[in-house]
Amino acid sequence: MHHTRQTLPVLAAALLAVSFDASSVAQSQPVWDNVSPAAGPPARSDHAMAYDSQRGVTVLFGGAASKGSQFNDTWEWDGTSWTQVATTGPLPRDSHKMAYDSQRGRVVLFGGIDVVQNRLGDTWEWDGTSWTQVATTGPHPRYAHAIAYDSQRGVTVLFGGDGAGPTLDGTWEWDGSTWTQVASTGPQARTHLAMAYDSQRGVSVVFGGEDDASLNELGDTWEWDGTSWTQTATTGPPARYWHTMTYDSARGASVVFGGGPGGGVLSPRTWEWNGTTWTQGPLSPNPTPRFALAMAYDSDRNVSVLFGGYNGGPLGDTWERRQLMPAGVALYGSGCGNPTLSFVPASAPILGSTATCLISPVPAPYFGAVALGFSNSSASGVALPLDLTGLGLPGCFQSTSQEANPLAVSAGLAPGVLQFQLTIPNDPSWVSVKLYLQSYCLAPGANPTGAITSNGIEWTIGDY
Repeated sequence: MHHTRQTLPVLAAALLAVSFDASSVAQSQPVWDNVSPAAGPPARSDHAMAYDSQRGVTVLFGGAASKGSQFNDTWEWDGTSWTQVATTGPLPRDSHKMAYDSQRGRVVLFGGIDVVQNRLGDTWEWDGTSWTQVATTGPHPRYAHAIAYDSQRGVTVLFGGDGAGPTLDGTWEWDGSTWTQVASTGPQARTHLAMAYDSQRGVSVVFGGEDDASLNELGDTWEWDGTSWTQTATTGPPARYWHTMTYDSARGASVVFGGGPGGGVLSPRTWEWNGTTWTQGPLSPNPTPRFALAMAYDSDRNVSVLFGGYNGGPLGDTWERRQLMPAGVALYGSGCGNPTLSFVPASAPILGSTATCLISPVPAPYFGAVALGFSNSSASGVALPLDLTGLGLPGCFQSTSQEANPLAVSAGLAPGVLQFQLTIPNDPSWVSVKLYLQSYCLAPGANPTGAITSNGIEWTIGDY
């Protein structure tokens, strides 16, 4: 969620009046949050997603509503809402794949299957405004393949898929103008596999899929370094197909979710591959088990975004997986008055909890207020701290941007000590948001205005 100055008055006015469930959270594992908005893309499966890092949005295209009913709509997720941005472009399809070319600022789409089950071999690119068909030749037409963008070498890597009879095992790369087959050996041929690019180690990682020759699901892990394939693990997640994978650059791990073996037994767990070891996440909370889903990693907000899939029918929910973040508290600036008015934290701003600060020594009549803002460096274009001498408060400074009207504080713990409390929403979109607080108190006779200011407190909202 993009928290702006306009949202702060809502926070200040409403949060104190609402009770939130302060459930405890584990500190060692990332968590999945169901962030589905009121409106978004229709439920679907076998769609494709990629994260546009230049524009800060996750792009979704196509998929199937049911057998014989496909989409060719384009949607974008900004972390708060889905927006439909195009209804023209590639033909309706499902089981296609997309990756984001960060050097050229284009989402690359290849292949899939159309409504009459023709395998497709066209290449399209989305620039944030329109789709352009950029190639009709290259890899054999296919669906249920995998692609990933190698940001070190500036190429989109493609492997596997179903190609109108044969299951394909050649490796191809797209440089923005031409497809080139770069390897004919490597992992065995497979469909419904998953691939992600590990940017820290410079390899494209493939996990799982289905061997069409034997109809067996696969549980092997392979890596492509631009020259050759290497099998790196034979143990890890249970063998599966129709799953999804993305690379979490903040954790340095490829993340797998969904899919399953034949017979309708779907995987309920999330797995991570760090280049050496597969690690299994907790059984819950996780998205509902599903297959034919799509996932992309939002590198600006450090979250894996998951949409849709299939479990008894097409799904239309949106989930995000994020690392738990600690709450932060820091003091800055200085107060004024004699003695100096001090503002100190008594507890941290944790999701679903009430954060507390103390103000002292407050002179009679023991009345104060707290101003909140999103900045301690500027307010309406004016640099902070702002000297308040001209307002009759010599030696005092404004040190927060004060987008909200100050909140009155008059109930103290003892004469001269006021307690300020603010309830933090149990809403993950507030994680890592910074608030800046400063207290003002009545101080008759202290200066011409009869008021003094405190130092500032920087709150960083966290999970724990």
